[in-house]
Amino acid sequence: MIYLIQLFLLFSFIFPQCNYDNESLCISNINEDCEWIDDIENGSCSSLNGDECDSTNGCSWDYGCIQWGWWYNWCYTYGYECNGGTYTIDNSYCEEIEATQCSSLDEDSCNHPSYGEGCNWVEDITEGSCYYGFNNYSDCIANGCSWYNPGTYGYMGSHCYGGTYTIENSYCEELENQQGDLNGDSSVDVLDVIQTIDLIISGNYNFIVDIDHNGEVNILDIIQIIDIIINQD
Repeated sequence: MIYLIQLFLLFSFIFPQCNYDNESLCISNINEDCEWIDDIENGSCSSLNGDECDSTNGCSWDYGCIQWGWWYNWCYTYGYECNGGTYTIDNSYCEEIEATQCSSLDEDSCNHPSYGEGCNWVEDITEGSCYYGFNNYSDCIANGCSWYNPGTYGYMGSHCYGGTYTIENSYCEELENQQGDLNGDSSVDVLDVIQTIDLIISGNYNFIVDIDHNGEVNILDIIQIIDIIINQD
């Protein structure tokens, strides 16, 4: 058990989460849960004050003067200014991709093998007759039906009409056994890592811990399970 905990900590050290200042490392295959955010600041050196100028590459805080004339060997001094033209500051950074909630996905995304991993689309469609379905104006109109108002001399009361209506309540839900949750306790933790190691040693297979979907369970899946554990809220 101590050995497994040490293994867990070792993997955490070897594969830090999105702590990279290099774009290629940030978006490498090893770090699938990281994305590179471009944050480039451009501006004119002349708009900076002394402290800003001194700390900005490409700009310099100089004592300036205006040349009075080519025939005189002197100039009119007027104080310090920030010279250097334009500057560029790269504040880009690597950050963790936020886990997508199944409930926020539409049908196509929910059924997508990447976006909707661990999600399931549930069809919930209600159909009925406009006449029998709604007894007030607002609900009738909101569901695509028409409202009949007979007026003073009508022999029928006000009612909804217009054939059939359809209400779409389908939704995307999380699968009960999320990937990595080998023991089915609704939590991905070190116990799942232990059982996955036992699975590898015994030569057995379980799709729940086949994180990379390559048809086998190996050390790469363990690394990704540890990644899931680290990124859990």
